[in-house]
Amino acid sequence: MKTILMVHNKEELRKKVEETRWKEMVRDAILLREKSPQETLKMMFELCEFTQKVRRAFWRK
Repeated sequence: MKTILMVHNKEELRKKVEETRWKEMVRDAILLREKSPQETLKMMFELCEFTQKVRRAFWRK
């Protein structure tokens, strides 16, 4: 999902960030509710590796 934020002040930005974080936490909880602790850790490590790759690719530009 790609979201473009049109923000006019810091409070509006903070509200949008908080809403997005909450939605992501709910999504992650739903994805992980049937997983074992080991599977959960594996998925979280994979997510961390993915975000590191994205960050490296983004900052190269």
